[in-house]
Amino acid sequence: MDDKSPHLHYVFIHVVHTQDNKTNKLIDKISCTEFWKGKNSYKQLQDKFYSYMTSSGFDLDRCRMRENKYIPIKELKTITNHEVQEYELKSLNLKKNLKQI
Repeated sequence: MDDKSPHLHYVFIHVVHTQDNKTNKLIDKISCTEFWKGKNSYKQLQDKFYSYMTSSGFDLDRCRMRENKYIPIKELKTITNHEVQEYELKSLNLKKNLKQI
């Protein structure tokens, strides 16, 4: 696994149970606008998913957005010493390729 923090990507199509305006029959239709209502609709979805999964016995850890701090890319590269690491990786690959010749 290449992630330090394993996570899940969840893809779904929201189906709304509603009544057809023309025929008055009950129908199922795909609808984003009826599902994504309000500023916190995505957060509410994540909260409900987390509650459902943990109540079903899965041990999940939920990220707390308030604890996260945005770091600009330039600062992140400085913190992680990005350029030096990139140079060392290139150097290692060159040495590895030379040994194979």
